Amino acid sequence: MDDSKVMIVRLFGPPLSEVSVFVRGLGRTGEDVPVCWDEYPEVVVKCVGGGIVRDLCSKFGDAVYSLDGRSMESVVGAHLAAGGFSMSTAESCTGGLLGQMLTSVPGSSGFYAGGVIAYSNQLKSALLDVPVEVLDTHGAVSGPVVMAMASGVRKLTRTDVAVSVSGIAGPSGGTIEKPVGTVWFGLASSDGAQAMEARFTGNRIEIRRCAAISALDLVRR
Repeated sequence: MDDSKVMIVRLFGPPLSEVSVFVRGLGRTGEDVPVCWDEYPEVVVKCVGGGIVRDLCSKFGDAVYSLDGRSMESVVGAHLAAGGFSMSTAESCTGGLLGQMLTSVPGSSGFYAGGVIAYSNQLKSALLDVPVEVLDTHGAVSGPVVMAMASGVRKLTRTDVAVSVSGIAGPSGGTIEKPVGTVWFGLASSDGAQAMEARFTGNRIEIRRCAAISALDLVRR
């Protein structure tokens, strides 16, 4: 890395407070002092030189996803394009936000086949082949449902990988077991399907954005 180059590093996962404390402890002086700020739910660090970037990567690992300021969707798109992989999406609570982010990337037609917005249980069943009994037993916001959603849209679009999102963005709709901010993600590929749960805080807009970026990060990882 060029030790005189200004670099914009983006991280997803660690909070601003943790990154800020670490950056302040690097002991750089003058123009070399790194600056970090919050672009919720991500953290951005502006720094000079490869040494600081290496320190950040050593501390935060693959939470560091961009060294040149590129967005999560751009990084994911580049990975998919480089590997010759195709992707599709099945969205509930994000309502198309995930697809909008992916199609904002130039050349996205080369890796993104498209997606299904299945907000109601009826459409989850009719369009994505989510079994009615699975919806009745586990609820729309659950691991079994998002795995079925991801598998269904992957089969429908014949893509290499598919990601699904179903959650409670609020401000209402939460329960004790599944409070507002609960989001489940599904990922399907030739290796099968898996599910992951997350709990986000914030308003409806913030929760939906967190969910969309988390879905992309799941694909990246």
